[in-house]
Amino acid sequence: PILALRGETLFRAGRLREAEELYGSAIKAWGRQEVLTRALARIWDRQGKKEKARDLYGEVLAGCATCGARGDPFVKRRFADLCLELGDRSSKVLELYLSLVREDPGGKAEYYRKISRIYDDQGYREEAVRYREFARRAGAEAGEASGDDEGKGLSP
Repeated sequence: PILALRGETLFRAGRLREAEELYGSAIKAWGRQEVLTRALARIWDRQGKKEKARDLYGEVLAGCATCGARGDPFVKRRFADLCLELGDRSSKVLELYLSLVREDPGGKAEYYRKISRIYDDQGYREEAVRYREFARRAGAEAGEASGDDEGKGLSP
């Protein structure tokens, strides 16, 4: 707990290199524990090391799948967002966003927009239009400003 608190303090202070070294050393000493792996992924995410962050978030999700626990929506979202940013429009990413609609209903409109974008990129225009409409409705329910939703919500 003290190590995690120290790392979080460094992270919040913007001392990302120090936090990265702290967590990296801890992982070398004690192995890939979820708390340490998540923290390091978050640091790499903030530093713009997208591939590395995505891979660590993926490890955390794989660990959840192995033990049968439901993945943390934050980790799932960051993993899916980074996959999307890095050009992955696979069914796997689509499934993550579909599950997030249920697990994190506050982000429904954004998830629907991303689902629509994936379907559009895959060539499924009817599905893309359908999910764009879901996004519009979810946004209206959440009180989002109306306008063109196309392409919004694609960055962290």
